[in-house]
Amino acid sequence: MDPLVTNLVEPQDDSSQAPSKPAGDVKPEDDLLVLKPAPERTQYDVSENLGSALTEEAIPAASVRSLGSSIEEDSSEHDTTTPSSSAPPSESGNLDCATHHFASSTAIADLVPELFTENIMAKVLRTAQAALPFLPTAFPEIVPQQDNHDGSYSLREADFWTCGFFPGTMYNMLERLIKYPQRMHLSSSVDLKHLRNQLTVLCRTWVEPVRGMDERTDTHDIGFIVMPALRADWELFGNQQSLDSIVKAAHSLATRYVPTAGAIRSWDLLKKKNIEIIDQDQNMIVIIDSMCNLDLLYYAAHHAQDSKLAEIATTHAATLLHSHLRPEFMLSASKDAYRGQWYSTCHVANIDPRTGELKQRMTAQGYEHDSTWSRGQAWGILGYAETYMWTRDSRFLEAACGLAEYFVYRLETSPVCVSCARYVPLWDFDAPIENENEPLRDSSAGTIAANGMLLLSQALAGIGQTQLSLRFRNTALRIVQDTLSFALAPEKARLVSGSYHQIRAEEMSPERRYDGMLKFGTANNNANARNRYANHGLVYGDYYLVEFGNRKTGEECEYESKRIKPGLKSGAIDNLHRRIDELEQRFNAQESRFEQYKHSSPHETGHIRQSSSKSAACSILALLAKELPKLTDGLSNGGVATPATNEESNKRRRLADKDNIILHTLDSDEVPPLPQAEMLEAIVAAYFSRVHPWIPMIHQARFLQRFSIEQQRRKLSVVIQAMILAASKFVSGSQGGHVEQARRWVVCTAMETLSLESLQALTILAFDDIGNGQASKAWAIIGSMTRTVEYMGLAQEQEDSELHPFCQAYACLENTDDWTEEEERRRVFWNVFLLDRFCSVTMGWSTSLTSDDVFRRLPCDGHLWRKQNAVLTPYFGIWDKSKGRIGNPIGFISQPTSLIDESSATETAAHGQMRGTPSIDMGQNGAADMSTVGAFAYNIEATESMSRVVSYFLQQKVSIRNQGEISSWLTRFKELDLRLVHWKMLLPQKWKANPNLTRQVPLMDPNLTTAHVTHNTSMILLHQLIAYPPPQWSFRNRLPSTCSAEACYTAGTEIATITEKYLTKSSPTSPVGCQYAFCLFVAARVLLAHWRYAREKILAAEFWSILHSLEEMSRRWIAFSGRLHCEENLFSQYHRRLRRLHERCAEDENFRLNIMDYTKDMDDCRGSEPSQSFRTWPNVGVTLPLDDLGLSLLSPEFNTDPMLDQDFIDMDRVIAFEDGSMFTSSFDLGANGW
Repeated sequence: MDPLVTNLVEPQDDSSQAPSKPAGDVKPEDDLLVLKPAPERTQYDVSENLGSALTEEAIPAASVRSLGSSIEEDSSEHDTTTPSSSAPPSESGNLDCATHHFASSTAIADLVPELFTENIMAKVLRTAQAALPFLPTAFPEIVPQQDNHDGSYSLREADFWTCGFFPGTMYNMLERLIKYPQRMHLSSSVDLKHLRNQLTVLCRTWVEPVRGMDERTDTHDIGFIVMPALRADWELFGNQQSLDSIVKAAHSLATRYVPTAGAIRSWDLLKKKNIEIIDQDQNMIVIIDSMCNLDLLYYAAHHAQDSKLAEIATTHAATLLHSHLRPEFMLSASKDAYRGQWYSTCHVANIDPRTGELKQRMTAQGYEHDSTWSRGQAWGILGYAETYMWTRDSRFLEAACGLAEYFVYRLETSPVCVSCARYVPLWDFDAPIENENEPLRDSSAGTIAANGMLLLSQALAGIGQTQLSLRFRNTALRIVQDTLSFALAPEKARLVSGSYHQIRAEEMSPERRYDGMLKFGTANNNANARNRYANHGLVYGDYYLVEFGNRKTGEECEYESKRIKPGLKSGAIDNLHRRIDELEQRFNAQESRFEQYKHSSPHETGHIRQSSSKSAACSILALLAKELPKLTDGLSNGGVATPATNEESNKRRRLADKDNIILHTLDSDEVPPLPQAEMLEAIVAAYFSRVHPWIPMIHQARFLQRFSIEQQRRKLSVVIQAMILAASKFVSGSQGGHVEQARRWVVCTAMETLSLESLQALTILAFDDIGNGQASKAWAIIGSMTRTVEYMGLAQEQEDSELHPFCQAYACLENTDDWTEEEERRRVFWNVFLLDRFCSVTMGWSTSLTSDDVFRRLPCDGHLWRKQNAVLTPYFGIWDKSKGRIGNPIGFISQPTSLIDESSATETAAHGQMRGTPSIDMGQNGAADMSTVGAFAYNIEATESMSRVVSYFLQQKVSIRNQGEISSWLTRFKELDLRLVHWKMLLPQKWKANPNLTRQVPLMDPNLTTAHVTHNTSMILLHQLIAYPPPQWSFRNRLPSTCSAEACYTAGTEIATITEKYLTKSSPTSPVGCQYAFCLFVAARVLLAHWRYAREKILAAEFWSILHSLEEMSRRWIAFSGRLHCEENLFSQYHRRLRRLHERCAEDENFRLNIMDYTKDMDDCRGSEPSQSFRTWPNVGVTLPLDDLGLSLLSPEFNTDPMLDQDFIDMDRVIAFEDGSMFTSSFDLGANGW
């Protein structure tokens, strides 16, 4: 987004403008002086007289052939020593661009009306909706023009430099809807309010993963990534998180600054077919594109008042004047052309980082090293124009003018074959034209250059250079006009209103689709490039096209001689009186109610008046809490909530948010008040980006449809309140008091009805309670939900069957033909199922939802659900608990019981067995079609695997005196171990791609990562009793303890490694699920046990890595809730308990953990002694010798059918990080990042 003077805003009270800077010489060290406290939409200060800055005194001798000297030939047109006489001076003697009238958008809208058509909006909306399921792993990048392509955007990994442009385009369209909707040429059937609300929610969804990239120090393109969307989010809505991310991103970029070279390192290395530069000690690669990332540094310096950031940006820009700019001859005969030094620019410069000397110039995307790559020239124009607007340094204005004039010259002198749309630049001005009928262009270079020239025009207009300003303005418009006539995609789209006021986009011609706005973009046509991309739609070409429409032209700024007096605007007092009248009417209404009961009996009167008085007080207090912030807002300049860039505005916003505080008199049957609409939308967006990935059960698009309708929102009230409780901690400024009352209301309301919304609300509540370290509150809710899902029929598929009971159960939910709704019900059940299994494993309790209850398909892949593509998934086999006692083989336990006749159709199901889509059983899923399931389903599998280890192995009662029981118990051990190994071996190939991590993985799927961590935890729980057996087992020395100990240790270290990588690659503001925390606790505990049992001198470093990870998870869970010094959350509880266990182990070398006592250790929140741990090996009691039992462990006679014992010993049981299998899935996630 460009400097804010270029945006179309309502006139603001000029008292909010920054004071003008005194006239005088502008020196580099004074750069930050113009970074004054900003008005509500920060504006470039073009109001000052920069004549002295353009004199020879302020220009280095080597640069005297520039704007100042060249203009002397025609001082009447380009006088640089005094302001233009046509612009009256301000009170300080300088020019003030004080007001920017809304009507100023007329020029661009009328000259290039195609920028404001419904087609543009429809394409943005369609791509935002279609690509949403792939967040946060991928973002739109290109649209190939080939006939064999479907016309949709091809996506690129999230860490690519282009990921910020499409979110920025969305915010540009939203800015139009908010600020000048009458310029949007939309059909009458489209409701602007609903479109604006829908796009707002989408923007906040798309901006979340961008905000999570602010700590990246591996790229200089962080400005391209964060500024387009985050700057708009801050300036339109005052979102403090976005401004904080901008400042953080600027500091991340500053880490790449090399003081000895005076520049920011662009690339760490350069590898092409003809060149390779990899030594960073002797080489520093800087590209011209980096000029457009300096806006990030200046913007952050302004808001954070950090002069260092501005100094880095200015020094970098000055360095590139010499390293990249190449002087060119002035060849134009046009009398209005810029008469100073012209420049072309190289693409890449290699600088010696030790001395700052230029080593070589080259290109990576242009034709040749000394050719003029058109997009590189465009980056230079825009970058130096932006830098001048921040610094007022004449060197940068001269550079921008010289680059722009040379660009215009090359356009005007293009070969004859470019006569059609001459102002659409060739991809490289010096490259040979291979096909004169279709010369290769780059439409993106044109839109970027047009933005730069328009900004340059504004800068020149601000200092009175009217004629030169007009030249660059007209050229910018000509470029855009030619680009639209030549490159605008003929495949058009339109907006269509659907159900629930949901607006979608569709093709005007069904057989022709093209999601890009422009065609004929050339990303890279260098002959030595690894991949050449030409004739594509480019996301940054579209972004700068839309951005151009949101800019103001230089001639449209109105300069006023006097500032508008501060004070209340007209109508403010009337508005104040009107609100006071409303309050008086409320008081009068309450008095009338009292009069109705004045003749009642004393007892009745007292009771009624007490109740009425209480109600009246509550009503008035609530009204005051709601209205007072609005009265305060009535005193503001603009009276709109759009800008929030000054401190007072932000404070008022926070006061307004206080109306979501629940009054002390809130009763259990009184609905807690909702936050203001803007805050509520932010909380809902935070829910889908932060909470939903761990409990994916609400279809986001369907929910938002209902959420946007008032009547439907009432039905969702219990879900919305639960979302507020769980997600408000992730939204800055949203925390209110009386959370416990709101929680009580959710529980009471949800328990009163059997509805899907009630179950969803309780699931959210239980998840939040456990994470908050209040698991005891959640167990009763989980126990209730396990029965409720049965009552509501959610544990069974609704498919028809020929077998029916004579007594039909009451149907709480009607059957539905809507596959998306049925999948949502299915996911609600599986989330309750996971909570039940988590409760069972962590607390050692018996499971509910057994094979008698459950007859369910697995959930489908998340992106298929979000796209509402109906698919069929396999059933998940639940073991028969009644057959699970020791002695029964697992095959007998897992054998399904048929519920349907053999003649049933292929789409009907048997209990655990289905024609066409058979039931799957973990570790034996080779026969089932798993192509339609995703990460969530594998997490269910892994969790049930862990539950089976506990239920069918650890919780079984076995007498160590009984030869048969021990033999059967060890057989069960081997069978379960085999199934865990098979689960890994039988993962579909798509989950096993990239085994050696040969490519960088930007983000890791939370559900799939949890599945792998859970799998390794299952290995620990299964093997730890064999690895570290109780001392009273006389036969412990005959157990395969060494093999099992190795499996436990390896699994623990792998969990630590996976977690470290996950936290590194995930957003620093995204929380982690509760089950993940339990897995870390088990892993760290087994590493402690291994340290003490193996008597090793040094504790594994992975133990401390896990503690660090738990600390980070605790920080992420706390977020903005302010619970730093309050009660502990789950992660901090685990962290503290592990530290205490370590202290005990370190203090007493004879101290030994009771490896199976983890349920008491994890539940010990009061810091008591570790329960039932062995200080020393106790005397072994009277037990039967192993030989007397007739056992010969690990002998050839002790085998299970599937595998020999030697195979058992050599098996690879652990899911290692190197497998890479958690990185290749499409995320089973929701919005904004997931």
